[in-house]
Amino acid sequence: MFTAFRRLECKKTDIIWMILAAALLAAGMLVWWYLPVTLSVKRDISNPYFATMDHKGNRYIINEGKSEVLKISGKGRITARIAWGDHQKDCFGEADEVAVGSDGSIYILDILWNDTGLGLSGERVLKYTSDGKFAGVVFENDYTDMMIMKRHLFSLVALKDEIRFAAVDPDGKGFSTYVLKNGQTNAKRDRYISWNLADEIQDFAVNENGGYFVIKNGTIYSFERDPLKVVYRAEDRTWLLPYNLSFRGGYLYFTDICGNGIYRLQEGKEQAERFCSMEKLQKLTGLDLKHSVLETIQVTGSAGKEMISVTWDNASAVLAVDQDVSVKTDTKQSFYYAASYLAKLLFCFVAWIFSGVTAIYYAMVLLRYLIHSGIFLKKRFSIFMILGVSISALVVMVSMLERFKDSYTQEQIGSMCTVTQIASDIMDTDALKHVNYPTDYGSEDYRKLQECMSDLIDVTSRYSENLYCNIVKVNGERAYALAYLDHSIGAYYPLDEGEAKEAKRVYRTGEQYINDGKQDATGSYVYVKEPVKDRAGRVIGIIEIGMVSDTLSGMIDSMRTRIMVEIVLMVIIAVFLLNEGLAFMEDRRDWKRLSHKERTHTFPIPYLRVVTFFVFAAYNMPTSFLPVYVERFYREDFPITRELAGSLPLTVNFAMIGVMSLFVPGLLRRFGFRLVMGAGALFCAAGDLMMAGSGGYGMILAGLILGGMGCGLLMNGLSIIVADQSDQVQSKGFSVINGAILSGMISGTVIGAAIAEKLGESKMFFCSAVIWGSMLFLLLAVGGLFHMSGKERVRHTGRLSFVFSGQVLGYLLLIVVPYVIINGFTSYFLPIFADGQGLGESQTSLLLVMNCLVGIFLSEALTGLTMKHLGRGTLYLSSAVSLGAVLLFGYFQTLPMLALALFLLGAAKSFGAAGREILFCRQPKVAAYGEDEAMGYYNLADNLGESIGTMVFGGMLSVGLVTGMWIFAGISAAAMGIYGWLQRGNTV
Repeated sequence: MFTAFRRLECKKTDIIWMILAAALLAAGMLVWWYLPVTLSVKRDISNPYFATMDHKGNRYIINEGKSEVLKISGKGRITARIAWGDHQKDCFGEADEVAVGSDGSIYILDILWNDTGLGLSGERVLKYTSDGKFAGVVFENDYTDMMIMKRHLFSLVALKDEIRFAAVDPDGKGFSTYVLKNGQTNAKRDRYISWNLADEIQDFAVNENGGYFVIKNGTIYSFERDPLKVVYRAEDRTWLLPYNLSFRGGYLYFTDICGNGIYRLQEGKEQAERFCSMEKLQKLTGLDLKHSVLETIQVTGSAGKEMISVTWDNASAVLAVDQDVSVKTDTKQSFYYAASYLAKLLFCFVAWIFSGVTAIYYAMVLLRYLIHSGIFLKKRFSIFMILGVSISALVVMVSMLERFKDSYTQEQIGSMCTVTQIASDIMDTDALKHVNYPTDYGSEDYRKLQECMSDLIDVTSRYSENLYCNIVKVNGERAYALAYLDHSIGAYYPLDEGEAKEAKRVYRTGEQYINDGKQDATGSYVYVKEPVKDRAGRVIGIIEIGMVSDTLSGMIDSMRTRIMVEIVLMVIIAVFLLNEGLAFMEDRRDWKRLSHKERTHTFPIPYLRVVTFFVFAAYNMPTSFLPVYVERFYREDFPITRELAGSLPLTVNFAMIGVMSLFVPGLLRRFGFRLVMGAGALFCAAGDLMMAGSGGYGMILAGLILGGMGCGLLMNGLSIIVADQSDQVQSKGFSVINGAILSGMISGTVIGAAIAEKLGESKMFFCSAVIWGSMLFLLLAVGGLFHMSGKERVRHTGRLSFVFSGQVLGYLLLIVVPYVIINGFTSYFLPIFADGQGLGESQTSLLLVMNCLVGIFLSEALTGLTMKHLGRGTLYLSSAVSLGAVLLFGYFQTLPMLALALFLLGAAKSFGAAGREILFCRQPKVAAYGEDEAMGYYNLADNLGESIGTMVFGGMLSVGLVTGMWIFAGISAAAMGIYGWLQRGNTV
C-alpha cells in the first residue's frame, strides 16, 4: 500500500485496501443510521417541553425545542434517542407528547407544520420500539387541504394495556377519543361527542371512562357521562388560568400559567386545591423559577406511588405526589449514552477516520499521477482560467446575496410596521379595555378583538399567510398576551423577561418597537409591537404582528437559492463551454500535427468531440423534467399505474436507441457518416416537435419513439465509427466521447431547465428541435471527415454464433446491462425525487452537475489509470462504487446525500463506461467479428439496460428504494461473480 505514492503503482493490496476502506465507510454510515446519536458522547437537557415515566423508572424527555426524545434509565444513562432529523419518514416533525406502552413501546404525538410555520399540515401518532426503532404510524390526520392553525390531537397516555388520546374535529364541531390496544397497528375511535365549541378546547386529560378538557377561559369540563359537565370554573377577576391537564389516581392535575403553579381537583368535587405553588416548586427543585415558563405536567405510576413529571422551558423535574421531595431534577445536567451506544459510536469514528485517511492518501496518489503524467501541465491554462472564473463569480455572488438578504429583511419589517399601524388604528379600544382577566376570554368584547385580528390578517391570503398577530397587555408588573390569531388560549404564558421589558417600554414611551430576531421557548420570531391608545392618548394595549424567523429565513433562502442556482448554472455553462473549447483547440492542434507528420488521413478526434457534445446536449435538454412531464398526461382510466405510465415512454425511447444499433454499422458502410447522422438529426427534430405540440399520452409516446430512432442513429454512429478504428484511436476516441457526453449532458440539461422555467416545458421542445435542425449544418461541414476504416474483416463466426457465444453474451448480460441499469437513478428517479422535494428544473439540473464533475475533467486520465493498473478490475470497481452510492442514498434520503451519491455515480461512470467499451473491443471474438458491428450489439445491451433501468427504479418507488436496491445489488454482485468465474484464467 505505502509504495503506491512513491512508485505510482496500484497493486492488488492497494485495491484490497480501498475496498476495505469503502466497506468500513459504508458500515460506519449504516451503523450511524441505525444509531441516532450525536457526535458527542452526552446530551444536555436544554429547552425541554414534555416528560413522562414508565413503570420501570425510565424517563422520557422531549428535549431541544421538541426536536428529540431521550429515554433515560434510572441510572441516568441514555438508552434510546429519537431525533426529528434522523430518517425523514421514519421520524417526527415536532414531538409534542410521549406515552409508553406496557410492552415498552414508545408512542410520540407528532405535529407537522406547513411552510409558513404558522399552520399545521398534519398530525400523527408514531410508534417506536423500546430502543427507538421506527415501528409505524398508528394514527394520522392530514390538513394539507385546509387551514389549521393549532394542534387538534391531545392527551397521549398509557392506561393499562392501551394507548389513548383525543382528537378535535378539524371543523371544530366535535371531538373523539381513540384507543390502541396491544397487538393493533391502527388506533380505533372509541367515542365521539358533538359540541359546537370544540375549537375552544386547549387540552385534554383522557381516562378509561372518558376524561376532561379545558377551554381558553379556564373552564374545565368532564365528558365521562352525557351531557358535558362543568367541573371547575375560575373565579372572576382572578389571575388563574388552567392550561395543561393530567389525570391519575382519581385526581385531575392542571397547571396555572398565570401563577406558574400546579393545582389538583378530586373527582366529584368542585374546589381545586393548590398542589404546588411556584415558591414550593422552587424549594423542592432548588431552581430559580421566577422567570421560567411552566410548560407541561404528566402524572404516572400506580395508586399511592404517583410521580409527576414537570417541565419548564429550562429544566425538568420528577416529584413524588405524596412526598414533599424532588426525586429527580434535570437542569444544566448532562446524560451520557449507554455503553452499547458508545461502543457503536467508537466504531463509527474509527471507520470514518480509517476511510478518510485512506481516501486522502489515494487522492494524493492520483494527484501525483496527474502531475507526473503531464496532464496538469498540459491543461494548466484551462485549470487556472476555470479556477479564476469560478472564484471571481463566487466572491461576487456571496457579496450580492448578503446585500439582498439585508434589503429584503428590512423590506419585510417595513411592511409589518405598516400593518401594525393600521391594526392599532382600527382596534376596538372599548373592547380592549374590558378584557383583562382569563375569565374575560369568552366574553363578547373578547370576540370583537378576535374579529379585529381575523379581519386584519387573512390567513388564507398569500400576502399575510406567513404573519401572526397577538394582543399584549401590561397590568402592573404582569405582562401577558391575551389573544392570539389562531384562537389558542389567551396568554400562552406570561411574557418572558425579555419580551415583558419590551412591552413595558412600549407602554412607557408610547412608541413602536421592532425586534428583528427574538428567540424564546416557543421559537424564533421577527416582529413589531405597536401601542394601542385610547381617546386620551393613553396606551391600553399592544398589537404585535410578526413572522416566524425560520419562515422569513426560508423565504429569503429560497429566493437566494434561486438566484444562486441561476448564477452558478451560468458559471457552469461558461466553464464547460470554455473547457470544451480549450480541449477542442488542443485536440485540433494535435490532429493537424499528426496529419502533417503521417501525410495521410487521420481520424478527426477534435470534431468527434464537437459532434458528441452537441448530440448529447440536445438530447438531454428535457432530462430535468421529462418523467414529471410525461406523468402529467396520465389518466386514471389507464390500465397501468402512474409510475409505470411515467417510465414506459422513456423505456421505449431507450429501447429504440438500442434497436437502431443493429442497423447502424451497415448504414454507415453503405451511406456514410454524414447522411446517417443527418437522418438521425431530422428524426430527433421531428420527435421533439411532436413532444412540443403534444395533446395526449399517445403523441408523447410517438414523439419519444421517433426521437429514439434518431438518437439511435446519432449515438450508435459515434461509438461504432470509433470502434472501427485502430486500438490507439479507440482508446483516445472512447475517452473523448465519454468526456464530451458528460459535458454535453450537463450543458444541455442546464440550458433546457432554464428554458423550461422561463418559457414552459412544451416550448422547450421547440428550442431543442431548432438545435437538432442546426446539427444538419454542422454535419454537412465536418461529416465528410469521418470514414469507416475500410479494413476487410475475415469473420470466423456468424452473427448468431457471435452473439450467443459465452464470452460475448456473458459480458453483455452480466457486466454491461446491470451496470447501465443504475443510470435509471439519474434519468428517472432523480427528477421524480427532486420534484417531490419542491425543486425546480434549474435546481435539479444543478444536482446533475454533481454527476458529471469528475467525468468532464478527469475521464481520460482516470480511464487510462484504471485500465493500466486494474484492467478487468475496472469493471468491478465502477459497479461497486455505483451500487454503494445509491444504497447509501436509500438510507439517507436527503439532498446533501443525493449530491454525494450523484458525485460518486459520476466518478464511477467517468472510467467505468469507457473501460467497458475498451475491454469489450479487446476481446478476441470481437476482433474476429469486427469491432464496428460488434459495437452495435454492445450499444443494444447498453440501451436495453437504460430502458430496463427506468422500469426498475419505477418499481422501486412502490417497494421502497432501500429494499429494491439491496435486491438489485445482490443480483449485480451475483452477475459479476458468475462472470469472474467464467473468465478465470483469461487476461482480457
